Amino acid sequence: MDQDSLVDHLLEKLKFLSRELEGQRELIGDLYTEINTLRDKFLEDGERYQVPLDPAEYDARFSELHKENQLLNQLIKQYESTLEIVMGKFRAQTQNIARDRQELHAQLERAVEEERFEKEQLRLQNLILQEQVDSCFRVIREAVRADEEEEENAGALVSSLMKENETLRTMLKISGWNGELPRSG
Repeated sequence: MDQDSLVDHLLEKLKFLSRELEGQRELIGDLYTEINTLRDKFLEDGERYQVPLDPAEYDARFSELHKENQLLNQLIKQYESTLEIVMGKFRAQTQNIARDRQELHAQLERAVEEERFEKEQLRLQNLILQEQVDSCFRVIREAVRADEEEEENAGALVSSLMKENETLRTMLKISGWNGELPRSG
């Protein structure tokens, strides 16, 4: 998986987790609203009812309030368990995101280090190649210079040989020699 697709994957996961978190927050808000509604209802009902003086009425009211109290306790326990589930999911997602970020950071550091190493290797290769190219240019220049000197020397040699040839002709009294030896006879 290359870095771009990994980053895209993590961003998609982060968006998904953000949506899940927002949904959980809405659920918590709804639960708070329900609890507040029940509390307000309880307070309104409590103000409407006066504690009866008759023990039978008192016992009936106590039983009623006890049932409501049990119902409220159940709702609170349900709320607490739901909240614990939501918070557990939130913690797990937060840990996953943190772990994914650390992994991504480590991968990016490795990629940067690899790229630095490759860059250094290419720089060293470039230096070696540059030295080789410079060496080749020196050799070519020396060869051209030697060739030019050789041509100059060859021209001077031909010239000196021609003069020597002319001198020898004069000494031998050969004129217009065509490359054949004179015949005696």
